[in-house]
Parts: sequence; structure tokens; C-alpha cells
Amino acid sequence: MSNDERGATVRALLAFADLRKSEEREFILTMNLLLRASPKKRREMIDQFREISSSGANIPGNYRVDSR
Repeated sequence: MSNDERGATVRALLAFADLRKSEEREFILTMNLLLRASPKKRREMIDQFREISSSGANIPGNYRVDSR
């Protein structure tokens, strides 16, 4: 693992550690859906996350994940 990868991992873990319990549950649920999604659905979810991120929205649960 390179230093860049290790740094990204540590930043992600620190961000997770700062979540409130409700946000933590939502994150874990969404991560599980992402990991189990088909490649097509995964791309759609990632696009949705990027759109939310670029819109400046900082509201937990400000996206809809369709688990079908």
C-alpha cells in the first residue's frame, strides 16, 4: 500500500469515526448496498454520490438509494 493509499484510508476512517450513530448506521447500510450492487448499479450509485458531493449538500440522507 502506497503512502497516498494509506493516507486516503486513514482520512476515510477518521471521517467515519466522526459520524454520529445515526450517520454511522446510514453509512454502513449504504456501503453494504454499494458492495453488493451490480457493476452497473454501482456506477449509478457512485455518480449519485458525486452529484450530491459536488452540489455542496452536507445533509446526511440527502440521497435515495434504490436497493432493487
